[in-house]
Amino acid sequence: MNIGELLHNRRTELNLTLEEVGNAVGVSKSTVKKWEDGFISNMRRDKISALAKVLHINPVSLITGELVLTNQTNDFYLSEHEKRLIIAYRQNPHRQDSVDTLLGIAAVEEQNKEKRA
Repeated sequence: MNIGELLHNRRTELNLTLEEVGNAVGVSKSTVKKWEDGFISNMRRDKISALAKVLHINPVSLITGELVLTNQTNDFYLSEHEKRLIIAYRQNPHRQDSVDTLLGIAAVEEQNKEKRA
């Protein structure tokens, strides 16, 4: 698999837009598209590192084209929309129970409390 295909496939697997990846890496969405299409084949090291982080792959994958996933359970990328949702959630504690119920989260939290007891 070539590096552009790897980038495109991994981005779409993670449901990330070109713009979200570009924002995370510090480039425009057109630059990300050019990486995926193979029009830009060499990247700066800081961009390789940032891109690997947002795609949860080993930076070596961006050199070899062979997919090597990383285990980044606590390190993930949030879109601007997701960040706004989290901020709104935290700023409205009186509505959190309703949101939790709507998303089916309240039951999970209760189960975790019961397990700890």
